[in-house]
Amino acid sequence: KSKIAARHSDADRRIVELTECNTKLTAELKSGEKKNAELEKKLSDTGDLTKKLKDENAALKARLSEPSEDLKKLNAKIEQVENLKKRSETIVQENPMPMLLLNSGLMITVTNKAFEKLSGMSFAEIVKMNFNDFRVIERKGDKITAAFETRARGTAYVRVSFPSGERYLREYAIPIADTYGTVRNILIVYNDITKETEESADIQKKIKQIDSLKKRSETIVQENPMPILLLDTGMRILVTNKAFCTMSGISEDHILDTRIGNFNVIDRKGDDITEVLKSRHRTYSEVTVKFSGTEHILQEYAIPILGANHEVSNILVVYNDITMLRKNESDVRNLIASAKQESAILEESAKLITANMVGLSNGDLITHAEIQKDDPLATLKEKFNESVDSFRGVLTDIGNKTTRIEETAESLRRNNDDIIAATEKLATNACDSSDNMHNLDIQFNDISMGVSDLSASIEEISSTAQEVMKKTQFATEEGKQAAVIGKEAYEKLQAAGEISKKSVDEINSLNAEMLKINDIVKLISGIAEQTNLLALNAAIEAARAGEHGRGFSVVAGEVKNLAGESKKATVDIQDLISSITKNSEKTTDSMRHLDEEIQQGITSTNAAINALNRIVEDIEIAFDSMVEISRATETQAMNTNDFMQFIDKAREMTHENISKIDSIAGLSEEISATTHELGEISHTMHDMSIELSGAMGRFKSDK
Repeated sequence: KSKIAARHSDADRRIVELTECNTKLTAELKSGEKKNAELEKKLSDTGDLTKKLKDENAALKARLSEPSEDLKKLNAKIEQVENLKKRSETIVQENPMPMLLLNSGLMITVTNKAFEKLSGMSFAEIVKMNFNDFRVIERKGDKITAAFETRARGTAYVRVSFPSGERYLREYAIPIADTYGTVRNILIVYNDITKETEESADIQKKIKQIDSLKKRSETIVQENPMPILLLDTGMRILVTNKAFCTMSGISEDHILDTRIGNFNVIDRKGDDITEVLKSRHRTYSEVTVKFSGTEHILQEYAIPILGANHEVSNILVVYNDITMLRKNESDVRNLIASAKQESAILEESAKLITANMVGLSNGDLITHAEIQKDDPLATLKEKFNESVDSFRGVLTDIGNKTTRIEETAESLRRNNDDIIAATEKLATNACDSSDNMHNLDIQFNDISMGVSDLSASIEEISSTAQEVMKKTQFATEEGKQAAVIGKEAYEKLQAAGEISKKSVDEINSLNAEMLKINDIVKLISGIAEQTNLLALNAAIEAARAGEHGRGFSVVAGEVKNLAGESKKATVDIQDLISSITKNSEKTTDSMRHLDEEIQQGITSTNAAINALNRIVEDIEIAFDSMVEISRATETQAMNTNDFMQFIDKAREMTHENISKIDSIAGLSEEISATTHELGEISHTMHDMSIELSGAMGRFKSDK
């Protein structure tokens, strides 16, 4: 492909050279015809000389009219070049590999059908584009321009976004040089590896998923609290987990070096693990295994893991240690047996206490519950015996009190006569007391009227004092509120002053930092100048190196441009820093002025707060005085009211006493009648005490 492209380029150059040569010959022919005309004119005047010249002219025309050998060769080469051009165009256009032909400016001059199909663009659209117009998302490898510089084929991996979609391509940049060795064109051949790349990405994704699943399964096994083993079909242990190592007390290295049949199995109830290979279904058994001198009772679950051919490839064995469960079951059985034995003893003891209770219900107060050794109802029997003893004591006490009732009834009858005599004397004294109480009631009425007038005056004074006190209290609260508001304003002004001072300090600090940045920018500017000199020296050295230094010259030029841009950027930064510094100085002055105004506001606010506090203190003094006056007035009013209430109560008591004294005479007669009734009641009480003694005789209380 490289040779075809080189021949194509050489043919184009030769066509241009032959065309130029043909143009020169045509121009010479025209010039000869012009000279011939001039000669004919001259020959017409010179006779024989003219004839001779005419003959020579005819010979010259005949020679010029026939194509020369060079022209024939030139036409043959032109035809050959045209054939080569058609052949190369056919090779490019019909090639299944997408191709582009670029000139030195990276403009696309030729493309083919394969590239049109790849990109989804038409030929007319493609040949108007520059190579850099394509949207290259990713490139790994040589740059296109490297083919011009190195005159060697470049290779790269690129990801390009075309109208037809995103494509992954292998790019081959082939330099096409002329006969002088100068690279004027680059042929770019693409190999579309989109499908392979996407498939590879899918494979990598699946590999990652497999790794993730593998890590997940390992985590599930290793961090599982259930002891787990993974076996091959030969019952060799391939994998174990921490729980199994902890349970067995055996290290992982020793477990992986053995077979499951090597474990000391004392007893097995259920399926053998080898049954999994035959049935291809999960099996269960309960095994007793001895690990490190300790017996473990385990539930064993053998789970077959099937391969692609649905045959058992591995066996996952999961254990559940039920040693403590079985031990607890044995303890429960022992407890049940012990409970049955205790239940029999309890039943026997209950029969005995029941017999004692039946005797008690029949009036036997000397019954006693016998307490056996380890008797489950010992407490109940003790309390029963204590209750019987207490009941027996209560009945004894009731008998004694019945005797005393008989004696009391006799005494009551004797005292009844004395009460009748005293009642008659009481009626006489009640008449005298009634007259004295009527006189006392008249005097209480006169005192009550005078005290009522005094109470009305005191209440009027108290009402006036209350109104003055309310207004004073309102003024005090308003003054305190104003002082609080002033204090808040003072605190906010102080906070604003602190913020203002802090802002001034921060702006000064910012100015200092800006000066440091300015120094750094000056340093960068100096580095840029040194870099510019370095680039200039590099360019000189590249010029001395000639062809071998061309690449270095390009780099030197880029470095020089970068140094120039760096210097320009540092100048812009210095201007910006200068502007910021000026603005920050203005801001600093404004903040200082604001701080002075805030300090003056703080002083004025503080003075206002002090004045309000003095006013509040004076109002509080006046308020305290009014409170004292109000309290004294209220106290006097309360005392007066109390005195009025006392007089009213005394008058009421007087009325009550008069009523009571008037009723004493009637009561005396009632007392006399009641006294006779008491005599009859005493006889009745005597009869009831005899009946009670007979009822108590049915209880046996003597041992």
